Amino acid sequence: MSRMKTRMVAISLALPVFALSAAAALRHEDLSDEARALVPKGAVAVIELKDGTRLQGTVTMETHDQVALRVQQTDTIFATRRIFRSDIREMKSADVTPFFAAELLKFETETAASRTAEEYRRILRLFDEFLEKAKGAEQYDEIQRRRNAFGEELAKVSSGMERVGDDWLPPVSASIRNFEQFTEQMDTLRKRKDFRTNEKVQDFYNGLVDQRREVARQVPQLMQDRLPTLLDEQNFDEAAFEVTAFLQFWIAQVVRTEGPAHEVLSKMDFHFILRMMERTMEAYRRAERGADIPADAPKRDEMVYIPGGYFLMGERGADPKRDTFPMRLVYVSPFLIDKYQVTNEEYRKFVDHVKATGESWFQHPDAPPLKKHDARGWAHSHLSRDRQPVIGVDWFDAFAYARWALGRQDFERGRMKRLPTEAEWEKAARGMDARTYPWGEENPDRVMVNWPEFRRIVGQEMDRQNPPRHPEPPKRFGCGGCVKKADLPPPPPTVIPNETWDVDQLLPNRALQAKAKELFEPPWKERDVSPYGVYHMSGNAAEWVYDYYDPEYYWTSPIKDPQGPEKTEDRKKRQVRVYRGGSYLDARQNLSVFRRGNPRNAALQAGCRPGRRRGEIGAPFIGFRCAMSIELVQPADLDRKTAVPDITFEELMRQLQEQDEKTGRRRGRR
Repeated sequence: MSRMKTRMVAISLALPVFALSAAAALRHEDLSDEARALVPKGAVAVIELKDGTRLQGTVTMETHDQVALRVQQTDTIFATRRIFRSDIREMKSADVTPFFAAELLKFETETAASRTAEEYRRILRLFDEFLEKAKGAEQYDEIQRRRNAFGEELAKVSSGMERVGDDWLPPVSASIRNFEQFTEQMDTLRKRKDFRTNEKVQDFYNGLVDQRREVARQVPQLMQDRLPTLLDEQNFDEAAFEVTAFLQFWIAQVVRTEGPAHEVLSKMDFHFILRMMERTMEAYRRAERGADIPADAPKRDEMVYIPGGYFLMGERGADPKRDTFPMRLVYVSPFLIDKYQVTNEEYRKFVDHVKATGESWFQHPDAPPLKKHDARGWAHSHLSRDRQPVIGVDWFDAFAYARWALGRQDFERGRMKRLPTEAEWEKAARGMDARTYPWGEENPDRVMVNWPEFRRIVGQEMDRQNPPRHPEPPKRFGCGGCVKKADLPPPPPTVIPNETWDVDQLLPNRALQAKAKELFEPPWKERDVSPYGVYHMSGNAAEWVYDYYDPEYYWTSPIKDPQGPEKTEDRKKRQVRVYRGGSYLDARQNLSVFRRGNPRNAALQAGCRPGRRRGEIGAPFIGFRCAMSIELVQPADLDRKTAVPDITFEELMRQLQEQDEKTGRRRGRR
């Protein structure tokens, strides 16, 4: 009997054990049919023998003198014991709570693929039943946490998202990720030594080919079906994410290489993608997003607040070989930008300070030691007046001035000016309607913008309104006081000097002087001012921006606050920075807001045109303006470690939602 007692105790210790709690015991009959299916079948009982041994298990048979109890010995081994009723002191129904909890905890959210919505609802019903009927159970808090996690996943599935590996993605992005996974699996199979000889491997490989081809065919239609729903819901963040994923997939498979989806996608009109982006922006503008300037927007003298939001960046219809391809949706956080280009007067104060103090705290780490910051434009008297833009400076000059501008004390507190990124510059120049020029679509020869053709037109208009005249000839004596006019050729036409204009003026000095004397009235309505009131973003002086130049950067750049390519560690590869905007020397094609300047030679890197001879530096034309961050971390200016990283879809959505909520709170306070 003693040996039997020891055996029964060992059996009882192998059962699931949960600490006693204040929870009411759950009986088998208390559960729903779905819940009963999880716990052991049959009546679960606790039997106390007369010798004090307690057993718990499932009753499989009862007679007038015996009870058959199926008990668990190990995790996988069960045994049935026959117990005489004469040995039983008490027999009662057992609490099925621990069995129920143990089964619920087997449901995991970290699965390779998402479940169907109905599967999630079934699991949630079971969680809810436990939480309702087993209050106070030891596993209650963990079950509650699991229930919340499954609820979040159901919300994602209900919104159309799918789980692919470790990530939750919207449908188009999920399909593209599946396409990439099929490709990776195929690459792995091709590396097998028996790839061509193993029939089983070949069959599996061909199945992957078919699945991948089907995904490529489905993506365009999926995108077309998905977009209207997202726009109706005003879910612009996901719409931008999906359209961008589709765009980059198309580029990777058709433009960059003839990828496995090339056969399908190359037949598709690229303007299909462009139209989807334009539809997204039209809906975004109709919803009055991205245009609101909050009442508490930060203000600084002669700086303009640019609202955060989406815009179309790049050139519509650009050939893939151009560095402005493709036009794409970009989100820019709100920022401040100088209303005017930095002037000679402002920049001269900086240079004088450097010469007087020898300070260098504002220098870029890659700048030449003991850098000389004099502007090359100062060598020309017609380009060095105080209110003209400083030109003939290199990127390191512009970077140093921007850091210095607010002083060292503000810099050490993290408040500083900086150069705008390409995306910020273009947003400030073109606004949200994808215009070609800062003023719109009007031809530049009908707009007050400083470029050669318009300067010629200004001279002609001044002559039309006030024809040039020869001065009166002097009187001649010796003929009775008569005066004879000499036969003179026609007076020369008015020629507007080939020079920059004052940063806050939209006409040359000669025209302004004539206007002040009421001899000239400009007939042009349009002027070189952006939708936000920023001056001279098309002509006058070209401008340095923050980003490194890469002709293919637009192909893979992030949606949110792109800051240009990473700094390369390859010393053999020389990286240069981008300049933007046309100048007083440029032709019409260089005045568009999407044009990107590539300083490919030493003259351009010095902010000047190349000279007539090889290696010679010509006319200066590049200056700059500054920007300031509001809610975005400063662009990385050292080793690029803080550049915008690759982030998950969920993290991007979270950041954009936070931005929208902040904008909404500002609207409410207005």
